Amino acid sequence: MSHDIKLPYLDFLGLKRNPFPVTPDADDFFVSTDIDMVVTELVHGITMRKGFFVLTGEVGVGKTTISRKILQILTAENICTSLVFHSLLPKMGLIRQINIDFGVEDEGGEPVDEIEKLNRFVLQQNEQGKNCAIIIDDAQNLSWESLEVIRMISNLEGNSKKLVQILLVGQPELNDRLNSDNLRQLKSRIVIQHEISTLSLRGLQKYIDFKLTTTGPTRLSSPPDVLKVIYKVTKGNLRKVNILMDRCLYVAYSGQSHSLTPGMVRQAATDLKFVTSRLSRRGWSVAAILLLAALSCGGMLLTGFSVSELNTEKSPSLRHPIVRSEEKPPLLPEPIVTFLAKYNLESYARQFWEAIQSDSLLLFAQEIYQAKGLQLVSFLEVPDNLKSMDALRITGKKEGKPYYIFFWKPQLSIEKFHLWHRGKKIVQLQHLLEGQYYTGRIDGIVGHRLIQAIVDFQTELNLPVTGIPDSSTLFVLCSLKNESERI
Repeated sequence: MSHDIKLPYLDFLGLKRNPFPVTPDADDFFVSTDIDMVVTELVHGITMRKGFFVLTGEVGVGKTTISRKILQILTAENICTSLVFHSLLPKMGLIRQINIDFGVEDEGGEPVDEIEKLNRFVLQQNEQGKNCAIIIDDAQNLSWESLEVIRMISNLEGNSKKLVQILLVGQPELNDRLNSDNLRQLKSRIVIQHEISTLSLRGLQKYIDFKLTTTGPTRLSSPPDVLKVIYKVTKGNLRKVNILMDRCLYVAYSGQSHSLTPGMVRQAATDLKFVTSRLSRRGWSVAAILLLAALSCGGMLLTGFSVSELNTEKSPSLRHPIVRSEEKPPLLPEPIVTFLAKYNLESYARQFWEAIQSDSLLLFAQEIYQAKGLQLVSFLEVPDNLKSMDALRITGKKEGKPYYIFFWKPQLSIEKFHLWHRGKKIVQLQHLLEGQYYTGRIDGIVGHRLIQAIVDFQTELNLPVTGIPDSSTLFVLCSLKNESERI
C-alpha cells in the first residue's frame, strides 16, 4: 500500500516530494567530503571484519541517517545485519532483540540461552562465507551491563577474524562512558572511531541544493541572503535544517511565492519556536484565515461583531512626539483604544500604536502574549463564520491593503508534528479528527493516516493544505467539535 500523500504546496513549488523530510532519509543521502570518508571507512572496516566501531555526534547532526545508509550498503553487500534502536533494553533483552532482528528462531529457551543462540548463528553464517554486523543506535543509553554484553559479543572469533562486527552510534556521552575505567577492555577493541560535526555555511548551501535537486526541477529559488539566515537559525544542524526548510515550504506556498526571503525564514523559525527574539513582519498572517472565535478551544467569547477601522496613513504619528511639559500627549487613534478595550488591554494602547507604526507589532504582541496569555492573529478577509468576534481593520502604509487582527487565548497548540512523534497532544488531535476524517487507532502517534486525515480536513474546509495541524486547522477543528457537542 502506498503512503504517498499528495499536497498542493509541493505541486505549487514544482516538487515531486518533500525534499526535507524530518525522518531519516537514506535514499536521498547527502554525501559531503567528511561524511563520504566516514561511511567509506566504516563500511570498509565492517566488510574486512575488523570488529568494533564507534560513531558519535550531537543531536540532529545526521547520525541515524548515516547509520541507515551504512545498513543499506551492507545489505547490498549480502552482509547479515541487525539494527537495534531500543538501547534501553536490559542486557539479555538487548541480545534477544539482536537475535530477533537477525531472524534467529525463538526456541522458547531461558534468557541465558540468547548469547548461545547468537553464537551458533554467527558461526553458521561464517561457515557459509557470510559476515554479520550489529548496529546499535542511541548507544549512549546502554547500561553498564549491556556494554559488558557488547564486549562479550565482540569476543566471538573464528579463524583469526571477527564473526560479528559491532557499530555503536550515539551522542558524545557515549565517549565518556567508553573512557571509564571499567570499560577499558571494550575501549581497547575500538578499531575505527569518528565524530560527526554540523555543516559549515558552504556545506549547508551544498546540502540544500542537493536536496532540492533530488526532487527534479523546482520553481523554488533561495537567494544567498536567505542561506545566511538559515545558518544563523540552525547552526548547520541537519535536523534543524530539515525542520526549518520543511516549514519554509509551507510559508512560501501560503504567500504564493516561488522565492524564499529572509523574512520567510524568520517567520518559519518563529512558528517553530527556533527563535523568539526576532519575529517576521508577516508573523501569523496566514494562521487564522478561518477561525470560529466564539467556539474555539477555550478561546475568548466575544458577543456581537464589530470592526474598528484604522488607517495608518491618516492617523497621527507618535514617533518622537514633541510634547511640552504643560501639554498633554497626542491623542491615540480611537479605533486602537476601542479594539484593545474589548480584550481588557487598554493599558497597552500607546505601545501598541507605536508598534504598528514601527512595523514591530508582532514583536510587541509577543510581550502581550507572555504577560496576558493572549495571542495576536491576523488575516486578510473576515469570512461569514467570524461574525462573532471583534477585530481591528488596519490599512497598511505600503501596500494599502487592509487586514484584520484580533486576540485569542489558545488552549491547544502542537509544536512537534512529524512521522512517529508521539504525545498527549497527538491523542487530542486524533480525537478531534476521529470519525469522518481519521479512522485509525487513538494511540498518540503521528502516522500516515493522521497526516492524510489533516489533508482531507483542510481540503474540505478550504484551509491552506499543509498536512500539519497549524493554528487555523486547530482553531476550526476545536470549534466544530465544540459545536457538535452543544447540539
